[in-house]
Amino acid sequence: GVAIDNFSTGFGLLLVSGGSNVVTQDNIGVNPAGTVAAPNSMGIFAIISNGNVIANNVISGNSIYGVLFDASNNNAVVGNTIGLNTGSTSALANGVAGVAVAAGSAGNQFTNNNISGNGDFGAVFADAGTTGNQVIGDTIGLNGTNAAAPNGIAGVVFAAGASNNTLGT
Repeated sequence: GVAIDNFSTGFGLLLVSGGSNVVTQDNIGVNPAGTVAAPNSMGIFAIISNGNVIANNVISGNSIYGVLFDASNNNAVVGNTIGLNTGSTSALANGVAGVAVAAGSAGNQFTNNNISGNGDFGAVFADAGTTGNQVIGDTIGLNGTNAAAPNGIAGVVFAAGASNNTLGT
């Protein structure tokens, strides 16, 4: 994998238009060992980018969001550690949220991720048209040993018109 870090006023990874990209086994917002925050403003920002696969990464330590989908559809986020260190033993918070899905993003699937230890929220789904997204089989608020690693305010938030999304099986 690749360490993508220290873009303090920018994005670790920016996906604009297009899609069908694969991002796997990278450390985004942390040092190469995945043990110390090395923040980007946002870890992964996808805007109008569809059908991407984001799998088996450490996405932690970013100033604002770990992952932000803005008008982006049918992406798969699978098996990532979001808000914790590589070993999932301690928090390396993304400042606001581990995951944010907004602006009518639809059909995204979050499966088997650990979304814990983030500054305010584990995952936020917001805005009208943000629909059909699924959070299934994820761990939220616990570290890799099942000890508490809470997100600061809430684990998952559906707000501002987001509807018909699924949390659980």
